[in-house]
Amino acid sequence: MVKFHATRFPQPTNCSGAIGRSLISFPTDTVPALAVRPDRADLIFQTKQRSTTKPLILMAGDMTELWQYVAGTLEEQRLWQQVADRYLPGALTLVLPASDRLPPAINPTDPTTVGIRVPNHPIARHILHQTHPLATTSVNRSGNPP
Repeated sequence: MVKFHATRFPQPTNCSGAIGRSLISFPTDTVPALAVRPDRADLIFQTKQRSTTKPLILMAGDMTELWQYVAGTLEEQRLWQQVADRYLPGALTLVLPASDRLPPAINPTDPTTVGIRVPNHPIARHILHQTHPLATTSVNRSGNPP
């Protein structure tokens, strides 16, 4: 696993190759994230011993990269965009109807919804701009505090 620390994060750094087949961890504006490419989300469930009834969220450096995973009418999309414009980046996860582009491993028991978020943390956003959306959760073992 690759871990990025605020005090040791060189600028600029290209970390896009770090997530090929591995989990990465980085700070966010809430709790440290454990992340992987969306098509490798099973690694998070295995590593954390996490129940597949607990969905992961997709995190990105900006909302434009996340809308492809959301399904809705134009009116709904306008409303959701207004909410995102007001509260993101930040500590808000929007849970919305999922498009058919959502990898099933993100929400194995209910692939009809997806949680999306843009963190308000410079290191997280730097990494996410390079890697594009990642499947994420907190870094703690499932059931333990972060």
